Formats: sequence, C-alpha cells, structure tokens
Amino acid sequence: MAYSGKGGSFTNNIHFRIIGEPRVTFPEQGGKAMDLRLNVLYGDGKTYDVEVELVDFIEPPKEVTITQLDEAPFTSSLEKIDETHYVAKIVNTSALPEKGAPVTRYGARVIATCEDDVVVEEAFTVIFYPRHQRHRRLYDDEGGHARFAAYDDLDTEEDDVAATGFVVNLAVRVTENGKEVVKLLDGTEYTPEFGELKGTDQRTEVLASRFKYTIEKKPDNTNKAYKFTPPPSRSARTSRTPPTT
Repeated sequence: MAYSGKGGSFTNNIHFRIIGEPRVTFPEQGGKAMDLRLNVLYGDGKTYDVEVELVDFIEPPKEVTITQLDEAPFTSSLEKIDETHYVAKIVNTSALPEKGAPVTRYGARVIATCEDDVVVEEAFTVIFYPRHQRHRRLYDDEGGHARFAAYDDLDTEEDDVAATGFVVNLAVRVTENGKEVVKLLDGTEYTPEFGELKGTDQRTEVLASRFKYTIEKKPDNTNKAYKFTPPPSRSARTSRTPPTT
C-alpha cells in the first residue's frame, strides 16, 4: 500500500496469510487418503505415541481432548507440546488373547473446541494384532508354531474339500527413526514355511497323515496370498469318463 503527498511518498507492505478451514491432522499419516492406523500387539502393555497437529486455526482452541469407546482396551491422553502440536498417548491395556483371537479395531478421536464453540475433530484407528495373524482362524501350539484352520471357500459335499485361498500377515515390533512401532510387514519381507497337515483328534490325525495336498503362492498385489489345493474330490473322480479300450 503506497501513499503520496507534498512531502514525498510512503509505502507500507501488508502481508496476507491465506488459510483454509481449521483441521486436526496426524503428520505420520503422510498425506495418505486413508485414516491413520496405529498397529499394536495384544497384551504388550506399552504406550504408543501419535503426533497431532492443529492446522489453520486463527486462534488456539480453548480445549483439545481425546476420546474413545468405553470398551476399547486402551487408555488415551494428550500431551501438549505447543499451541499447535500435541502427542496422543495410547496405553495398551489389552490382555494376552485366547487362542484364535481375531484382529480387532477401535477408534480414537481428537476434538478441538474453539472459543465460539465450533468443534473440529479427526479420528484414527487402533488395530490390535495377535503375535501371528491371518484372515482365517489361527492358533498357537505348545511349540510356538502358528496353526491355521481353513474351511471351504465354496459349498461342497460332505466328502469334498474345496481349494481354499488364504492370506498370511505378519505383525512385528521394529524401530523406525528411533521410534518403536508395530509394523505389518510386506509380503516380500518374509517367507512362511508350512508344516504338515495335522488333525485335531485321533481320527483326523489318521486322515491328515494320508491326505495329499499342495500349498502354492497366489499372484496378487499383496505378496501374502496362498492357495491350499486338495486332490480331486470323490465326485469329480467318479464323474470322469472311463477310458475306452
């Protein structure tokens, strides 16, 4: 802005800061479209940190809180770093799971309340993994091996076993940038070794010892998919046209 007069001219530069709508962000999300997902392990009792940033607030909110469902197996609190930065402290209070525990997900929400009572909030997801996890049921035996329980993908006759696809995921604790995190490994980072088929009682142990099958890796974008293929079913064998002489 410039002024001119008899005594000369005067210039005053005015700087405008263009901002958008106020929002709560999680820097570790890295601009990804999906919500932030915090991986944790059942029963580890550890505290996990989630960075929180307040963006484009004209004035600092009068209150910033964090909340989650009552049944969520963790406690949460916020540690203030400065007017726009906080750290959410997620304390894992889950117990060690029973055999066959599924992967579970719970939401946590950071809420910023402005002076005019306008509320700005954003959520992230806390995902609980057992020591090993798969899309179908999984158990641990006394030797610490992962045991998979697979079922037909299709409706079949009682004496048939259908080819069954499954995915093997592996969640491990690693240190990244000086911070301990639970990471779901990419399928290229590990190669599972499948043991022999085992039964759950004496009758099925005998069946398993005679049952022939193959386990092969399926081509897909996860590098974690496999296919359990049994021999042809009895109905398929009996339906074949007998050879002619």
